[in-house]
Amino acid sequence: MPAEPAEERNDIMKEQLEAIRAAAKKALSDCADSKVLETLRVQYLGKKGELTGILKQMGKLSAEERPAMGQLANQVRADIETALADKQKKLAEAMLAHKLEAETLFFFYSCVSDELQTNNGFYSTVTLFARLRGLSTSLPRLTAM
Repeated sequence: MPAEPAEERNDIMKEQLEAIRAAAKKALSDCADSKVLETLRVQYLGKKGELTGILKQMGKLSAEERPAMGQLANQVRADIETALADKQKKLAEAMLAHKLEAETLFFFYSCVSDELQTNNGFYSTVTLFARLRGLSTSLPRLTAM
């Protein structure tokens, strides 16, 4: 079997790098869990990851081809790392928002539960909503930072 021409090898490597970039971005956009995010990081950027496998093949390239291919590989790595960081930030913000919402509801309930009780039980639903409407303006507001 004859050796691949240098241009064909370059094109194949470029296609592989672009395919890795596209697959990583697609997988990251579908990711909804930080554990899955870490798995994706290892899959694409880890020691035995897809990008690392391509970088190991760069030794087969000629000295003239390596800089251009290395630059493209570094750009793909940077794009994946940026997408990972962005997704991690979005997941952390979503988790914080969920936590704040849960804590806000608990805080609200604990503030108003004593106000809503009568001597022999709770108020009726109509009275409850009327009192809550009045209480909600006097309670401190919690805002997420």
